[in-house]
Amino acid sequence: MSAHNKRLTPEQALHLASHGVKQNADGGYTWKFDEYQKARAPYRLSPDDHIALWSRITCPTLLLRGSESLLPDPEAAGVLAHFKQAHSVTIAGAGHWLHHDKLEEVLGVLRPFLGV
Repeated sequence: MSAHNKRLTPEQALHLASHGVKQNADGGYTWKFDEYQKARAPYRLSPDDHIALWSRITCPTLLLRGSESLLPDPEAAGVLAHFKQAHSVTIAGAGHWLHHDKLEEVLGVLRPFLGV
């Protein structure tokens, strides 16, 4: 895990590896995950399809990303403009797994947004 995410502390990597696997009948281990995540959509959405879906979202929407993520900034990419009430926050020093990289900063953004 540490090879794929250099930001993980040794303690985080051990926790994720210890709690993120299940033992198989043959004694080996596999990662725990939601089987439904393997399912593919019946067809791939075009950019226009994405825009049509995003533009129908009327509730407040928070888009989070890490400054070191491979995904583009939603505001700079023009994605934010397609939502009715969207706000984008970039967490400095985080990659794609924000909650692993900068948990307290993520919670500091999520709690006010959720009103908790």
